[in-house]
Amino acid sequence: MMNRKEFQQYLQETIKDFLPESYADAKITFNEVIKNNDTHLTGISIAKPGEHVVPNIYIENFWNNYQNGKNIDEIVGDIADMRIEYDTPGIGPEVAQKIMNYDAVKESLQIRLCDTQENQERLANLVHTEHSDFSATYHVNLQETEEGTASMAVTQDLLKTWGVSVDQLHQDALAADMNRNPMFCEMGNMMESMMFGVEPKNLLDGNPDHGAGMGMYCLSNSAKIDGAGLILQENIMQQIGEIVGGDFYILPSSCHEVIVVPKAVDIELKELSAMVQQINRTEVSREDRLSDHVQHYDRKEAVMENAEKRASRLEKEKAETKAAKKSIHERLGEKKQQSVAKKAEKAVEKAVKKDKGQEL
Repeated sequence: MMNRKEFQQYLQETIKDFLPESYADAKITFNEVIKNNDTHLTGISIAKPGEHVVPNIYIENFWNNYQNGKNIDEIVGDIADMRIEYDTPGIGPEVAQKIMNYDAVKESLQIRLCDTQENQERLANLVHTEHSDFSATYHVNLQETEEGTASMAVTQDLLKTWGVSVDQLHQDALAADMNRNPMFCEMGNMMESMMFGVEPKNLLDGNPDHGAGMGMYCLSNSAKIDGAGLILQENIMQQIGEIVGGDFYILPSSCHEVIVVPKAVDIELKELSAMVQQINRTEVSREDRLSDHVQHYDRKEAVMENAEKRASRLEKEKAETKAAKKSIHERLGEKKQQSVAKKAEKAVEKAVKKDKGQEL
């Protein structure tokens, strides 16, 4: 059996045998890419002459399939098929020029969320803004299909080329994301739709038959791809507050969707945190993982913050208020004692003067 280096060399040497003649002069390279949660992946790039935008086909799953006994030539054929699928008129040489024109691509922008602490290496060269425990990165979607999205991240260099501010980028990306059909559905209804292949009821459309504050809800876009960034849409968050009837918790289940739990539901914060951590470790791949940190959304203040830090802050403020009240009572007690002592002292002085008068 080949080792990893030999496996990559075999792919590089044989992949053209599985591709059409138009790929005869293609340049084949391997690139290491830092994905979500600082996950390092190796991608094979197959670029025909004149192509400027070429997909990275990540080989980790193919390598795992080989280790599990799949025929190496079948694997090469699968990679070739995947490259051919990307070879569509939607992503041609003209795309590179289009990307340089901000007005031409701003409607294709998308916000993607990641955990700030878990993505320090990846965020180093990406334009990003921070929101509670999350960082929002910005991406130009070159092609969006049911199978996935071909995109490129907005780097500092690209932002300079565009000549726009980070705030402008953020606002335009928010507007573009609203065109991806945000969906907020009851979890039970979402599961039913997946089982029976029917469209779930989108509560953001004003469906009246929901129970305020009951159960769990899912927020994503219609494609269910990179939909967690919708929690940065202030109008949506306020609308969710109206639907569930108050403040709510946000469970960062993956970078594709989040789960909303109304505070009215009788579930302890510790249980919710444990639930998120368990799901992240057992059900979600590292690349799709968003965060372990449950968020709290205050509907009145329109503020999202780490739920556990918020609980600790409120407990500290409560203790400080209690201590302040106690301090006031103590000071009042001291003043009262001082007043009593002065009265006693005056009484003694008066008695002494009286005694002296009697001696005379």
